Amino acid sequence: MMRLWKMSNRNSVSITLLFLGMFWDRHHHTLFGYFGDRFIFWYLLGQSQIIPNGVFWDRLKNGKNYTNRNSCDIMAKSNQKGEIMIRLVASDVDGTIIGENNQITSQNLKAIYDMTQSHIDFTICTGKPYCMVKNFCKDLHASYGIFGNGNQIIDLKTGKEIFRKTLSQEDMNTCISLAKKENLHIHLYTENEVITSELRYMDLRNFILKDSLFHSDLKFRIVSDIQEYIHQNQPTVFKLVISSPSSLSNLQEELEQKMNLTIYRINKSHEYKDKIINKEYEYLDITPNKTNKSEALEILSQYLKLSSSEVMAIGDNLNDIEMIQNSGIGVAVANAYDAVKQVANYTTANSVDDSGFAEAVYKYISF
Repeated sequence: MMRLWKMSNRNSVSITLLFLGMFWDRHHHTLFGYFGDRFIFWYLLGQSQIIPNGVFWDRLKNGKNYTNRNSCDIMAKSNQKGEIMIRLVASDVDGTIIGENNQITSQNLKAIYDMTQSHIDFTICTGKPYCMVKNFCKDLHASYGIFGNGNQIIDLKTGKEIFRKTLSQEDMNTCISLAKKENLHIHLYTENEVITSELRYMDLRNFILKDSLFHSDLKFRIVSDIQEYIHQNQPTVFKLVISSPSSLSNLQEELEQKMNLTIYRINKSHEYKDKIINKEYEYLDITPNKTNKSEALEILSQYLKLSSSEVMAIGDNLNDIEMIQNSGIGVAVANAYDAVKQVANYTTANSVDDSGFAEAVYKYISF
């Protein structure tokens, strides 16, 4: 089995080289066009110190696509007569492309590369703010990005903002007041910073991740009183998160009764424990009403004049359920929550750490 490849500043150069080949037309039979992608992959493997298995290595040297024969028949054709072509692949990030150890496999990178060369739009679909994953999206040459669980859509090729939706001051004040009564942890996401009184849960996780894989521009503002800071500065807030070491089901119910918001309750305990910060906790991910990845993906599909049947969505977490359920093809990776697997058309045999994302891509798309 292949060792996972961890990005570093040096490896960012490798990724850039990896994707250079897409801008050269191999049909013109130029020297670089013919040998370029093979050289780049050999360079990437050498720089990343990857020890590949025989199947991937042989196919890489022969210029063929990776197939994982240990999973089910993952080369089902999507371009045969009578079948719908997939034109856009939307994928979650944490737990889908990137594992808990903050690593991405070369097979997953190769699948993204193959999509990009085949002019299939690869779309990052994450709960993270744009500024946190901007450089990561650039490294992967993603075409579009859905951020904050759907409250912002960016054309990553041009930088154009296609859509945004933010929380009102009234909504924020109500959420914060109710959380304060229970002495719960609160943090907010603006366009370029996290506002918190103390780095403790998801805010701490993102603080750790920002300088590792993502090389993020995200800033962190520590304030003594979040509610007072909002009142005085009136920042534009995309998302509010309430966290606790115990269940937040009662608070979620109260918020949903009083307010018209989109609220996801995510449990990070037991097998879903947050290994980045080594904590178990639960959090409420709060965004404006009708804000989710599925709604955003529909907006993007309309923008690109695509039908849902031309879209494949891949994910692992509860905030991926709607987009997996409503896309033409919805895939859950093996490490996904059970609720996600229940709505998926297909669940991969491999987890994120064993390239479940790549398995999904090569099952439904041939190159």
